[in-house]
Amino acid sequence: MTNSPTPTSKIILSGKPSKTAEAKIETAAGCYPGSLVKKGTTDDDVVCGTAVDHITGVLGYEETSPLERPVDMDTLYTVNKRAKVHESGDFEFYGWLGTGCTADIVKGDPLIADADGNMKNGVTAGYVVAYAAESKTSAATPKRIKANWAR
Repeated sequence: MTNSPTPTSKIILSGKPSKTAEAKIETAAGCYPGSLVKKGTTDDDVVCGTAVDHITGVLGYEETSPLERPVDMDTLYTVNKRAKVHESGDFEFYGWLGTGCTADIVKGDPLIADADGNMKNGVTAGYVVAYAAESKTSAATPKRIKANWAR
C-alpha cells in the first residue's frame, strides 16, 4: 500500500477502512483532516488526540460531506461540524508528523501519537498507531506523512 502519489484532496490513499464513523468536532484545535482523534465529552464528539490519549481514529476528508468539511486538507475543521473518522482497517492515509518527532523517520518505522493529533517516531514508550509509508526528516513545524494504519 505504498508508492501512492502525493494527494491534494484525500486522506485515504489506498486500502479501505473497515470501520468509519461520523462524529461531531467538539473543539477545533488541531483538527485538520488526517489528524489523530479520540472520543470527546460525549460519545458523539471527537477531539484531537495527544501522546497520552487512547486514539480512536483518523479524521477523514473525502468521505465527509462537502457542507461539513473544510475547504481543503490544510484547513481546520470548525466546531460542531460532522466528520468521518476512520477507526480500523487496512489502509494507507495522509497524516501529520509533529514537532515531537526527535529523529528522522524511515519507511516502516512505528509511529505513536503526539500532541495536537500528530504522530512521532515510536522510539519512546507509546501505543503504535501507524507505520511510516515513506521516509521524512524531522522538522520544527508539523508536516504531512504517508502512513499505514496499525489497528
